[in-house]
Amino acid sequence: MRPTRGAADAPTLPARVRRPPGRAGGSTGQAPPVRSQRRILAVVMGVSVLSAPTGRAAAGGPGLPGGAQANESRPDVRPTTSTSPISLGDTAPSLALADLSGKPLALADFRGHSLVVQFFATWCEPCHRAFADLQAVLAEWDPAGATPPPRVLLISLRETREVVEAHTATGMRGTSATVFAIDPDGAAAARWGARRLPTVFIVDAQGIVRHINRGWGPGYRARLRHWLSTL
Repeated sequence: MRPTRGAADAPTLPARVRRPPGRAGGSTGQAPPVRSQRRILAVVMGVSVLSAPTGRAAAGGPGLPGGAQANESRPDVRPTTSTSPISLGDTAPSLALADLSGKPLALADFRGHSLVVQFFATWCEPCHRAFADLQAVLAEWDPAGATPPPRVLLISLRETREVVEAHTATGMRGTSATVFAIDPDGAAAARWGARRLPTVFIVDAQGIVRHINRGWGPGYRARLRHWLSTL
């Protein structure tokens, strides 16, 4: 008996149900060969995959890529060592900067006070929005309360002193508790992991980084208010 094609996949059929030689069609009453069953199953599975729902069912979001439904949560994604040299609970890195008058500025100058460090640029619109939210939160602070308001350090990234001075005269003015500094070569931003503007670090009175926020979005003011209330 000469084996037929596909004999390795299916047992030899009894002689009484074999098809006549050379006959392509016809019904013999037996089940399709195993190879044919596999092909049919593969087609059915392919159709099922193509028709499967995406977006909401796959990622948990309302039909958006990757479930990206919580835009306002993006700015305060907790950092990891892959995106920043600083993690929550770390001691804040040192700073060696100069203020707008050229006076040397170090992080130790703020020791004993809680501190909001914001890396910004004068051309950065989200930076202005984040700073406006910070000012609004600080305006609510009770000066007679048990906890003094935090100091604010605004670090301009890769801009000249003249550009920042002109901008503070007409825009980001701040308060008496606000200090502007210049990071002309980006060294401080690299040390702190500020690769996106604005990036905000909230440091407690002991110099420990308690919160990190990248970017700006709706709901930032409420989160900032909560973070500062926990210092």
